[in-house]
Amino acid sequence: MIRMIWLQFKYSWKAWLGSSVLFLISSILMGMSYTGLISFAMVNQAALGPHNPTPVFIFPAIFGLITLFMVLSGVVRLMVQILSREYQQWEILGANPRQLSLIIGGQVALTGATSGVIGYFISIPAVNYFYSWAQSLVGKSWLPDGNLTFSWLALMATVLSITVICGGAGFMHSHKLFVNTRNEMINFKKSSVRPYSIIRLIVLVVSGGFLLQSYHSALTVTPLVRNTIRNGYHLEAISEYVGPMMEILFWGIVFFTAVTPIVLPWLIKGWTVTLPRRRDANINMAYRNTLFDRSYASSLVGPVLGGEFLLTGVTYITMTFPGSGGKEQFINAILSFAFYLGAPLIIILANVLTITIIVSKQHAADLNLMSLLGFTAVGAFIEKVWESIIYSFTFLIFSLLVNLPLFLTVRQIVMNTHNIRTLSMSSIWYWPMWLFVAMLLFIVIVDGWQVWRFSKKNVLAIG
Repeated sequence: MIRMIWLQFKYSWKAWLGSSVLFLISSILMGMSYTGLISFAMVNQAALGPHNPTPVFIFPAIFGLITLFMVLSGVVRLMVQILSREYQQWEILGANPRQLSLIIGGQVALTGATSGVIGYFISIPAVNYFYSWAQSLVGKSWLPDGNLTFSWLALMATVLSITVICGGAGFMHSHKLFVNTRNEMINFKKSSVRPYSIIRLIVLVVSGGFLLQSYHSALTVTPLVRNTIRNGYHLEAISEYVGPMMEILFWGIVFFTAVTPIVLPWLIKGWTVTLPRRRDANINMAYRNTLFDRSYASSLVGPVLGGEFLLTGVTYITMTFPGSGGKEQFINAILSFAFYLGAPLIIILANVLTITIIVSKQHAADLNLMSLLGFTAVGAFIEKVWESIIYSFTFLIFSLLVNLPLFLTVRQIVMNTHNIRTLSMSSIWYWPMWLFVAMLLFIVIVDGWQVWRFSKKNVLAIG
């Protein structure tokens, strides 16, 4: 099996090169986290003073790896779809879903391992620069000096963690796809996203039940919380809800990622009614393309939606729950954003860029068809812009819908614990708007470059 994985990887390594952007950026982030964690763990802890900086390197690693595992579902789905002809041949030769999944997982692991080595060496100067920047903001009393240099242990930890997460995610996500299409492998490319598969429905029921239970726990005032409030310890009371909030984030990510392929077509059909689809050919074609290419839509919107939900939830936990105001609250906010939320956010943006790069070849084929239908380069670009708007607005609407229950829950927790915290309604919009802009710009830039490249080739061919 190892030999087959290696031979398949040697044959199709160029196809995996586009996905290496996500792995490389994730490896840089993990390398920064492990370098800082190991460097400060080997220092005399008493010399660091009251503020040990080790946690600011632990949490980015945890949240970053969770986010990477989540967003890899879309990358794996698109790569399997692109290489579907090769896996059809493996199926004809007698390979079963488990063996096919091992081949995919092995290739993802090899790509991750290679990116891990390169990313770690880039992470050493990056972590020194970033840590110095953080020190300039909060001071050396909060972030003491450390010797952030090359470490063999950090290198091995980076490569191993990236390899395990990538390989495990590649195996699990591809196994689900192959099992769902076991009886229709010849038509795999058309059926790679089956919204009503048995496995998906089971995941929806289980994760939905646990999500409702988690919301119920977060809204329940226990006797322990009542006693804590009665004694005047309001911040201690609200800290009791960190556990239920983390459960909401975990089960919410699982549920929303699984429900995306089901809801997405209906959501697109619903809000695009407001667009002049019948009067504008570009808008109508963009609308049809987004519905037809459901695999790309699910691979793009689903993981970003889960990441946005994680970012919003962690923002509530780190900035709304703890702290007592003043400089300490400001420092907590800076560290929370830079270290706790930075890794998931960067990985999510890298995922958008990676998925857009992966499907660029398919978009090139679409441009060829549009050219045959009489579309000019400007018309093709306008159509692609409308596709980007539809994808981005769909994500924005979906994310606002999933953020609203979370916001109401956190506001009720603040009220139940008699805290003085104020929670603005704008917090529902914050991360969705930033990611909406990032998604829109990424897709428009890549598609615009693809249109320009296609039109340039056509001019040279005519000349």
